[in-house]
Amino acid sequence: MSGLKKAYTIVGVVLLIALSFGARLPARTKGQTAGLFGLVVVQFLLGVVGSGGGTGLAIIGGLHGLNALAIVGLSGSLVARNWALGAGRPEPQPSAGST
Repeated sequence: MSGLKKAYTIVGVVLLIALSFGARLPARTKGQTAGLFGLVVVQFLLGVVGSGGGTGLAIIGGLHGLNALAIVGLSGSLVARNWALGAGRPEPQPSAGST
């Protein structure tokens, strides 16, 4: 990933954090968004350390892939919880005959 793409990624996640506070989202969403920023920073550091060479550093760099999966999982969780199109759906009502 080029330096410019990394910079855009960091700026994008910081912007998401700012928007989550501005939109008055729940504390859990704000925390997850901040956690996503932390994972992106760790991803960058793992990529830099892992590309340094040597067997020990290659093992640390292998965590780069695991961290990527954590980023995808957290991002998917944030999207699933905060999807705007699902906000207007009414809650299902129990039928009168069920107990």
